[in-house]
Amino acid sequence: MLLGIHVLACNEEDVLGRCLQSVRGLADEIVVTDTGSGDRTVDIAKAYGARIVRAAWEDDFAAARNAGLEAARTVWVLVLDADEWLEAGYDRTSLRRMLREAQEDGFSVRMESRYGHEANETLSHEAMRLFRADCGLRYAGAIHEQLVRPGARKIAVDGPLCGLRLRHDGYLPEMMARKAKAERNLRLIGKALREEPDHPFHLYNRGVTLCQLNKPKDACAAFALASLFAPADAPYRASLVRDRAKALLAIGDADGAAAMLHREVDRYADCPDVQLAYGDSLMAQRRALEARGAYEAALAAGAAAGGSVREAGAGSFRARCGIAAAEAALGRAEHALRAYAAAAAEAPRYGPALAGWAEQLQAVGENDEAIRAALASSLGEAAPGDAALLARVLGGIGAYAAALPLWREAKPLAPAEIRAYAAALAGAGDAGAARALLLGWLEAPRSAKSVGAAETETAAAVEGTAANRRQTDAGFEHAREGVAADIAQQLAAGAMAEKVTQMQTQAPATARQQHPLFAALCADAALCGWEAGMPLGGTLREMLASAHGELAERLSAVERYAAPYVAVRSARTPGADAGLPEWLPFVGLLLERALELGLPRLAGRLAQAAPALNERYGVTLYRHGYAQAAAGRLLRGMEQRAPGAEESFAFGEILLLKGLYGEALSMFEAAMPDEGVGARAKLGAAFCSLALAREALLPWAERATAEFGGGWPLADLEQLQLAIIRTEATGWRTPWTAVQRRRMNVGEHEADHALHDR
Repeated sequence: MLLGIHVLACNEEDVLGRCLQSVRGLADEIVVTDTGSGDRTVDIAKAYGARIVRAAWEDDFAAARNAGLEAARTVWVLVLDADEWLEAGYDRTSLRRMLREAQEDGFSVRMESRYGHEANETLSHEAMRLFRADCGLRYAGAIHEQLVRPGARKIAVDGPLCGLRLRHDGYLPEMMARKAKAERNLRLIGKALREEPDHPFHLYNRGVTLCQLNKPKDACAAFALASLFAPADAPYRASLVRDRAKALLAIGDADGAAAMLHREVDRYADCPDVQLAYGDSLMAQRRALEARGAYEAALAAGAAAGGSVREAGAGSFRARCGIAAAEAALGRAEHALRAYAAAAAEAPRYGPALAGWAEQLQAVGENDEAIRAALASSLGEAAPGDAALLARVLGGIGAYAAALPLWREAKPLAPAEIRAYAAALAGAGDAGAARALLLGWLEAPRSAKSVGAAETETAAAVEGTAANRRQTDAGFEHAREGVAADIAQQLAAGAMAEKVTQMQTQAPATARQQHPLFAALCADAALCGWEAGMPLGGTLREMLASAHGELAERLSAVERYAAPYVAVRSARTPGADAGLPEWLPFVGLLLERALELGLPRLAGRLAQAAPALNERYGVTLYRHGYAQAAAGRLLRGMEQRAPGAEESFAFGEILLLKGLYGEALSMFEAAMPDEGVGARAKLGAAFCSLALAREALLPWAERATAEFGGGWPLADLEQLQLAIIRTEATGWRTPWTAVQRRRMNVGEHEADHALHDR
């Protein structure tokens, strides 16, 4: 027999059928090595005619794979995991002809692994999976096993790339969690490191696994050790450099990432992933001009050579998005617009490209409907998920009127999409409909209805509420890419981790109550309800009490301040609330979320729950784009006391927006001694000084003739303008999203009427 398919499996009933179906009719036999399944894995394998090899699990992937190879009865074997499948398009005849004529002992196949549900969230690499079973090749390594040629010194083998392509979804978060893969891998890597403490490949894989467990600081330590011992020509070293940089950025060490990459970029000039990471680190340092060069180098590198794990688009659309972001930071809006459009053309469903393009279209004056039409036309033929994708992008720029019809069309919706849909409803002024939508998802598991039926009823409830509620203008800021800021994660941070775990295990929870976004969706429902004049209510309170008892207690305490139908107590009245654990940070999180949802009236009431929040509320308003409303509050505060550094800085920016450079300069100078905003204040002062110098020189430039040394004022103006551009490129200003910029002119007494869809 010529070819056998060899699959390693254990409790893989949900994916094994897909794997075996993809290779049906391709090979002479299928061998499934089972390491102790307790589900229907073996029955499914037998249904596809597979021969079952039983192998006891001994914490050793190589031993399990080799048990299957020992049972091979074919000349060639193709090795797969149960969560992989062969991409269609390669016929049996061509494959068998290639194997019969082959002079090599094996071939590499291209692997594409999904790590997220968005389009283009994939990693690719090559691996030798197709090889002769009769030449002694075997696997070595208990974890992340490698194919080797046995002998006194095991030698890893490789082969030319063939046309086969394997797809893999085992890196999806839910797939990783289902079998606790990261925890298992960390344990096996630990055993391997006890035998070989300085093994660079084990150290690298330890870092990757720690990243999967959301422990970037520990990952940085593992990557640093791996970097010390990894040979310069190690095939995984480029991936190590990239992943180490990403981990450093994740812990906020942009300086460390940039310094490390500066030493490596010349070695990996042809690796777009490394060049892209260098651009990201430079942008994090606010060095837009240099970052643009790094992104261009990534673009020039194009598709990476084999030997490393590559991220989709690192040498194309991701690099173009980086160039666009750098151009936007440099104030070159037209260049940014073209770069984002080019990225969207290369990857029509890449969210950051569409979001950046939409923001730049808005910046040049396009209306929301024109933006929607442009985005829709770029997608081409409709595909599942397009409506939700466009709705998220439009909601991200505050185009709620254009987004809501798309949300109504999009089904089914994931929890994150439910949250975004509700945010769009709240931003459009219908907090009651937002609450109904959120409660519809939260309550669905309480009945025997299907999820689809629950979503249908939710949509009907939303439409009914929307028809009877007033429409007001508000805004919503989408969470930034790669930064998680939902309340559930914040509550679980630091000292609250143990308390939240206790809250989640007080009673048996439904699948939805165990979802990572459950607490965040409950908090959003409470906020939207308070805005609409509705209390927590029995249903929401009951759900919270059963799974998040402490969260329910806190929300009940906050309701006395937030609910519009309850008289607001004095912010400085002593009471039991301030004694609740983590009261100030908890109310602060709710206040921030209320402003993200475009509910400043509610946020103002929440600010009164603690004096510290009330005193900083002007700065908080400004950070969320409410510049005019913040100005009035800051002025009143300065009449009563000396402003703090953050207040001085925020008011300086407000004055700068009005072109009052001299007055803004004095405010920035007052903030310069502060450790927190001092560096940004110095750059603000420099910008104002340059702008004042430019204003002083303009009258001379208008009369520039040969009598002024051949027009020297014009040359000086060019130098000043270049200096202003470089100062702006440092990103010293408070960053506002497109939706936040729509709020700039909202006055203090109209702060609950955001200026959307203009």
